[in-house]
Amino acid sequence: MGGKQSNFGAVYVEADQPYFVGGQIVSGKIHVDIRKPFPGNQLCLKVVGDEITRWRQRVRGRERRRNHGRRRRINQGYKSMLSFRIPIMNWQSETIPVGQYVFPFSFKLPKPLPGSFSYEQKKHICAKVTYRMVAMIDPTSPKSKVKPLHYSLPLVIREDIAPQDIRADSQEDVKHFYNLGLFEAGSTSLRCTVQKNAFPSNERIDATLAIDNTKCNSDLKELSVKVIQEIRMKSNDGVERTIVNSLEKKKFEGPKKRMQVDREISILLGGHYNQNSTYGTALTCQYYLQVKTKPDSMLCFSKGPKVKIPIRIFAN
Repeated sequence: MGGKQSNFGAVYVEADQPYFVGGQIVSGKIHVDIRKPFPGNQLCLKVVGDEITRWRQRVRGRERRRNHGRRRRINQGYKSMLSFRIPIMNWQSETIPVGQYVFPFSFKLPKPLPGSFSYEQKKHICAKVTYRMVAMIDPTSPKSKVKPLHYSLPLVIREDIAPQDIRADSQEDVKHFYNLGLFEAGSTSLRCTVQKNAFPSNERIDATLAIDNTKCNSDLKELSVKVIQEIRMKSNDGVERTIVNSLEKKKFEGPKKRMQVDREISILLGGHYNQNSTYGTALTCQYYLQVKTKPDSMLCFSKGPKVKIPIRIFAN
């Protein structure tokens, strides 16, 4: 991003706020510094927003033959969300005189818009939602060898989280257990409740757990709490891929048999969350608070109750 200076001068874009949400007015200033008469007479601002997904996928058998014998296929997705130009200034002469100029601008974003997002894994995976504003002064003559003056500024968009969307949430799961003789060994229920479902990246998530193990004849060995990130990508051909990242994690001792436990838990979100929750067409990023129990090893073919509460995380 940015722009290069030339012998003729340079342009620079400045936004009034560090980030915006869909439906909001974007305002700022364009600074133009002309050091040598530039053979152009129009300044415009281009606004662009794209969803981009790209990943490699191993292919086998018939699918490999359809892929011309190649072992890997590249899946790509693209969706344009914004693309428009705003005329800012027209000079009456064929050239822009030497001088320094400042021009204000403003425009309204459509609503809703997916939040800005970027995730890359070496050269194998790329998932982005990007927006940018480009100030441009093109030469008047299309045959001119003079390069245009331009400057590109990233436009940071966040998901619009209305106060009424921030609310408490609760989920419950019940599992039946079986012992080595395949006889039923009882059941356990797990309920998790959070007081709100949206958090800044350095806040603490507080939750209440209610574990009813009174109907089970075995202990629960472990109780784990995680913050999970799920990135879902879709290609233009309809191929989908999901990436699951386990972030913050805590473990607790599970309840004994024939016991009921109520527990308050707290998990601190690290300040390293620079990927906001986003909900696009080709790309979504959703966070969850996952609570999972691990039953005693004497219980076979059995998994403990598990709940996943969707939450939103936004960077400060």
